[in-house]
Amino acid sequence: HQDTPGLLKNLALYYFTFVDVLDFKQHACELLATIDACQAFFDITVNFDFTKNYLDLVTTYAALMILLSRTEEREAIVGLYNHAHEITHGSSDPEYPRLAQ
Repeated sequence: HQDTPGLLKNLALYYFTFVDVLDFKQHACELLATIDACQAFFDITVNFDFTKNYLDLVTTYAALMILLSRTEEREAIVGLYNHAHEITHGSSDPEYPRLAQ
């Protein structure tokens, strides 16, 4: 229990990166669903900026999901951080239920 604050500090960067990735994933999915529902017209000659930004979003989303899938220790990091948070603060981290899914 003596090393718990140090462990919490060392894992915080990784943990909150996963939180940020989850937030990006949710926002990107909502935006892509909205674009799909609007039946947007993609033609690089007509809507260059819109088409480019859409492709950038899809590419970034795909790259991030591939990178996340290759992080084998993510479940261990999230679980260990939450356990250290429980020991230190007496309760689970508020973001943990979303990350644990």
